[in-house]
Amino acid sequence: MSKLITLYRNEMSRTFRKAGTLVILGLIIVICIVTPIGTNLIARKAMLPDRTGINYQTVVAQLNMKIKGIDEQLSDLDISDESEITQTKLLEEKYGHEDMIETYDFLISAGYEDGSSTDLIILASDDLLSYLRERRRSEMIPAEERTVLVEEYKSFLNDAIETIKKLPQTLDFAGYIDIRKKDVEFQEKFYALHIGNSAGANEDEPVHESDYYTIGMRIDNTKLYTQMYEEFLLIDPLGGTDGTHDFWETQGLTYLTQALKDDLKEGVYRDLFSGNNEPQPLTGARRKWVEDSIRIIEFQ
Repeated sequence: MSKLITLYRNEMSRTFRKAGTLVILGLIIVICIVTPIGTNLIARKAMLPDRTGINYQTVVAQLNMKIKGIDEQLSDLDISDESEITQTKLLEEKYGHEDMIETYDFLISAGYEDGSSTDLIILASDDLLSYLRERRRSEMIPAEERTVLVEEYKSFLNDAIETIKKLPQTLDFAGYIDIRKKDVEFQEKFYALHIGNSAGANEDEPVHESDYYTIGMRIDNTKLYTQMYEEFLLIDPLGGTDGTHDFWETQGLTYLTQALKDDLKEGVYRDLFSGNNEPQPLTGARRKWVEDSIRIIEFQ
């Protein structure tokens, strides 16, 4: 047993003596803990659902069980005003589960088993779920109450859903990016109506909101992520689908590299390992360390 422990220690010692390992490991850990860039990246990632370690087949089975339970509850309801309210809530919950099943089935059919990595197909599935929910909300508006804008948005949602569902075959990420930009255009129109900045403002106009954010925040977040997706596609035109790049790992290294380049340009150095972010003059060995770090990260 002692020989095994000694062997392990020797191997780990050789690994961590490598300059690349030390720089990458140290910088990423510290940047995520003590710097604004790391905090910003973590906050951005938190805006999206965390599917890490989730087996999609298992989730679908669980959702089907929940739907079965809801159906049993619906069949046991008595006819009354109170039961109608309960029925509405149960149906909304059931429809939400069905939309999630459709989204997970999309990922399963595309060959994904879990959320162990993140590429643009995985990220597009978040939009798929959002668009499915938006389409259902649009369809629940009585036909006589739907405005031209709502009808146009409903048509857009149908096209967007089909485009995303074909992504695993087409890898048309340019088309996917266009969808996100067009969605922003619709949301801005709804937003203008909502806040009364349009000549045709109408308080009864249906306002479409995402699951977690107001319409204004949804616009800002969609624009932000669209830019991040476009930057990722410049690095990997396949959107990470071949396993070469993970979206979040790439984002982390991109922001880290940019921070070091900014320091190099400004002629300053921040001692990340001590947790001191106060800029210090960049001279001699420190400049070489920053330059070497950038080269190592970009090589990775």
